Amino acid sequence: MEAKPTITNHATPDTDTAAARSTQALLEADTHLIHPHLPLDNTRRFIMDKGEGCLLWDTNGNEYLDATGGLWLAQIGHGRREIGEALSKQASRLEYFTSFWDFTNSSILKLIPTLLELVPSHITDFVFTSGGSESTEAAIKTARYYWYKKGQPEKNWILSRRNAYHGAAYGGGCASGFEADNFGLVRSCRISAISPRLTPIVRGCSTARIRWISA
Repeated sequence: MEAKPTITNHATPDTDTAAARSTQALLEADTHLIHPHLPLDNTRRFIMDKGEGCLLWDTNGNEYLDATGGLWLAQIGHGRREIGEALSKQASRLEYFTSFWDFTNSSILKLIPTLLELVPSHITDFVFTSGGSESTEAAIKTARYYWYKKGQPEKNWILSRRNAYHGAAYGGGCASGFEADNFGLVRSCRISAISPRLTPIVRGCSTARIRWISA
């Protein structure tokens, strides 16, 4: 029989019954949710329900410090009213439109002058992505395409740090230094994982331990 998820409950005995029933309904729904990086026999769950600043509360009212910023993407804090209002205003006007082909949208173009002021002066062009994983994929593809067009397609090594994390997509997963992320994958490029344990600053491949992986 498949184990059902359970939730760690530190709430007081007078916890509202309706809230408890709601949490149980969420746990039932969780049996259909795939959790990346979680062993199948781990049934413990922490169901976050709301946040304010760097704090989170689960469905039982337990308070947590969000020390990871969600998954390294909520560093400005949770429950920011001004962010919610800005998102609502933009979504009610235009929630999305692509920059593929000869299309774009006014919001992207309004942001570009601000970006030009923030980044180093040699960066003058931008591509907008939906997150870190997509950004990693775009970087790998751009680097390989650049050297292909330069007539040097053999320049396709990707350097990565061992025990690093570069996203959940295919190229980023291959570049991540975790064995679990690479198991069973046919790598689309040659990757060398540089160990951070032997030298804090890698000045050349000869000074670091390299794990060579063939394409």
